[in-house]
Amino acid sequence: MTLLLDKCGDEICITEAVVKAAAERGNIDTIMLLLDKRGDEVRIKEDVVKAAAGNRRSGQEIMALLLDKRGDEVRITEDVVKAAAQTSAYVDPAWGDIARLYRAA
Repeated sequence: MTLLLDKCGDEICITEAVVKAAAERGNIDTIMLLLDKRGDEVRIKEDVVKAAAGNRRSGQEIMALLLDKRGDEVRITEDVVKAAAQTSAYVDPAWGDIARLYRAA
């Protein structure tokens, strides 16, 4: 992705769908790259935060990065909490308790 952004520059539009896909399926390096290279185009909307929270592989790291770099844009809604609770990526036992409550409801 670095090469693509370097070579094509402004020809590539970083849409919310691109950021959401990176948060959902990518890793912390992908999100860091987007924020570093094209941060002015990256908007952190609820769908992006939900996607990051639901990312089983890297969600915890991505959420921490988003909160650190763009905490003023990150809104923790009920749907975000549900997405986080339904993934097993969060090692904190409290997340497991929340997940069990949501599954039982």
